[in-house]
Amino acid sequence: MLALLVAALAYLFYINTKKVNEQLRMAYDVPVKYTETSPNANLDILDFNNFNCEHCRTLHPVLKEAMAKDGRIRYIPRSLTWGQNDWGKELIAAIYAAGEQDKFIDMYDAIYENWPVDNNDDLFSLAAQIGLDTKQLSRDLSRTDIRARADENFKFFKDWGIRGTPTLIIGKNIYRPKASGPTVEELLEEFERAR
Repeated sequence: MLALLVAALAYLFYINTKKVNEQLRMAYDVPVKYTETSPNANLDILDFNNFNCEHCRTLHPVLKEAMAKDGRIRYIPRSLTWGQNDWGKELIAAIYAAGEQDKFIDMYDAIYENWPVDNNDDLFSLAAQIGLDTKQLSRDLSRTDIRARADENFKFFKDWGIRGTPTLIIGKNIYRPKASGPTVEELLEEFERAR
């Protein structure tokens, strides 16, 4: 009888663990237009970040350089905003709306590289600079599925049990860079460790 009880508990634990792992893996499930993917990618990186976060802005160019040197990354940025920050949600919606024109990463990078982007004039100026049709961008910004992306990203952030940005999920490893930021070489080592 005890063996049967232990077996039943082990089975329930297995099923629950499998369900939790499937929920966590859903954060990786995005259309290719919302990623930066090398043709021979063999490592996924989820990047929970916030445009307003100084450490995220420090990490961004170093991470991009490490990814370029490695050449085998599928990069999935999951931008966040805290609380009811309407402008933060607008920036997140803008990157996904840009994705509708295959410019997700271009807009994402442009916001980081031109920070602060703190009003619509700045945002639409950047959009024009990277070659977006600003009228289509404006239409896509009003779509409910695009506007829901900020909340979806925050849900995944909470599901993973993460408490701060920047946080990278490199393969299955959670990586929190120190405040001074990692070097390209440190990130390349993390990539190899995760493989």
